[in-house]
Amino acid sequence: MKKLLFTAITLSLLASNAYADKSTNGCEIKKQNIQKQMEYAKAHGNQYRIQGLERALQNVERYCTPEKVVENTRLELREKQLDVKERELELKEAQLKGDADKIAKQERKLAEEKADLKAIEEELNLLTK
Repeated sequence: MKKLLFTAITLSLLASNAYADKSTNGCEIKKQNIQKQMEYAKAHGNQYRIQGLERALQNVERYCTPEKVVENTRLELREKQLDVKERELELKEAQLKGDADKIAKQERKLAEEKADLKAIEEELNLLTK
């Protein structure tokens, strides 16, 4: 189950670049990404990874719809928005303490979360066009 969750997260991150081709829906993009990962796993002889990816591909083929992709992306967007809020609070906390190292660390984490949020927003915009 953890491998499947990891695969789903990885695929959602990898799919953001693939949405440039608007004629392909999100499910097709997921399939393409899984197939690319399978090629890589086969090239490196990772049999367990191949088995997990085969299950993931079967699940995409069986259950994936463009509507579900949009819905999942919206959920991911809400979660990322909460993560950004949490990082902002952690930064404020560090600023109150005045520890320069912690402030820099929290600023870096906040910037990463905001970049992730922006990527998800762009992905959702492409999916809903």
